[in-house]
Amino acid sequence: EKSCPAKTNSGDYTADLDVKNYSNDEVTVKIVDNFVVVEGKQEEKEVEFGTISRNFVRRYRIPEEFNIDEASSSLSSDGILSIRVPLTVTQSKERVIPIQKTGKSHQPAEEDTKESTSKESQETKPESPNSDNPEKTRDDSSDFEMVKDNVD
Repeated sequence: EKSCPAKTNSGDYTADLDVKNYSNDEVTVKIVDNFVVVEGKQEEKEVEFGTISRNFVRRYRIPEEFNIDEASSSLSSDGILSIRVPLTVTQSKERVIPIQKTGKSHQPAEEDTKESTSKESQETKPESPNSDNPEKTRDDSSDFEMVKDNVD
């Protein structure tokens, strides 16, 4: 029995196993944890000088990036057992975060300001929302500056 695990061009995990000395009902393929386990077992046969029995076990550890729940196997007419485990399809990590409305009013609070000669660095108490005067204000809930625009 030869095994040749490899990744195909499609990115799937594959393994081919020569089981031509075993009949279809003497070979089993199963999933155990993150392994694909192939077992072949032939019962004892009487031969000229005694009895013969054969068996084998092959275990393939499947990496986490493959979807072991979607594993499949097929047996060709020339006795090659092929096992295929597809690559897990990753879903986008993008997610829309809903905006929740609250009944609270969020009014910026006055902050201690440092005296400065530059008008841009002065922070003042915000004016009413209907103001036509653009002014910089501080939002008391975060550290980024808000700038009001005068739109005609």
